[in-house]
Amino acid sequence: MKQRLILCCIFSFAVGKLLHSQDQLLNFGIDFRTDYDTRINNHQRDVSDIRLHTLSLLFFGELYPDITYCLEEKLNNTGPLTVDEYMGSTANAWINFAPRNWKWSFTVGKQDIMFGSFESDYDPSDLYLTSMVFDNFTRSQVGVAANYYNRNHVLSMQISNLTGKQLSYDDNHSFGYTVNGRGNYFKGTILASLSYTLVQSGYGHIFHWASPGTQIRTGNFFTEIDAYAGRYRQNMTIDSSQDNYREADNLSISISESFRFGKFRPFIKLAANWQEDVESSTLSRRSYGGAAGLEYYPIRGEDFRLHIVYQHHENRYGEMWIDREGTEKVNIITAGMKWKFTIGSLVTKTKDLINRK
Repeated sequence: MKQRLILCCIFSFAVGKLLHSQDQLLNFGIDFRTDYDTRINNHQRDVSDIRLHTLSLLFFGELYPDITYCLEEKLNNTGPLTVDEYMGSTANAWINFAPRNWKWSFTVGKQDIMFGSFESDYDPSDLYLTSMVFDNFTRSQVGVAANYYNRNHVLSMQISNLTGKQLSYDDNHSFGYTVNGRGNYFKGTILASLSYTLVQSGYGHIFHWASPGTQIRTGNFFTEIDAYAGRYRQNMTIDSSQDNYREADNLSISISESFRFGKFRPFIKLAANWQEDVESSTLSRRSYGGAAGLEYYPIRGEDFRLHIVYQHHENRYGEMWIDREGTEKVNIITAGMKWKFTIGSLVTKTKDLINRK
């Protein structure tokens, strides 16, 4: 109840200010993605269905000069409350202070966790092939972040109030402390990022992980390498309602390649994950995967695409997994669309089209 009250106050304040100003105070947008998925699994029945991956309402704008805000509310199924017990359907609800002529900016509220991997710049539901990190972490948590800018480099520090059994033994006393460094080199051709997070998971329990990422952009060619290594609690069952959590060490690596020509973007992605049970020091899970697909952007300048993707996963589970054994092989064929837009931009473009006619 308290969390919803805070959210309503932020939204009411933004709407109230809208009545007194028209200068970029309130922008309204929608983030939408839907797919037709066919899954072929050697351990289960084959299935196919239309899935709503993303349906979010976006509110963002400038409250005062140098003070901006963002509110993103998810309308599709967000999963069980045990994964994110604090404003689970709210992906973002933050205010950013970035005074002019300062080298500092500050963000307060629910915001993305600072992973060093560039994969985390996107909603995990927008990724075709996810690494193990997105099997276990929510996209955002409530916290405070400070950023220091120095030429082509940014140093960030973040404190997050962590929830969910994958990170915390005691939700009232579980916090994450992150340091992140980012930079771009050779006029933006190479982007690099590195994060280290220390988790105080209740009394007497410490988790940690590191996540580096690199992007290379040359013309229409794009490549990305992301990695994640650390320790957290893994639920050794695919049924999230069961409680079979054990501490595990993890390593995930993914490589992406794509080439943009005109309105088309073909791409490939490879990912590998290793997980070891801390208590028994035995391999609890090993998985490999690959994806190949084609994206088509019919409208220039719009974040609107059509895509068709093939994925292959191989998962090998250890004996501590209570509802999995042996090797699982999954093939997935996905065809769908994604569209992220603001109402204001649509109105402006519609007026332009009418005037042209």
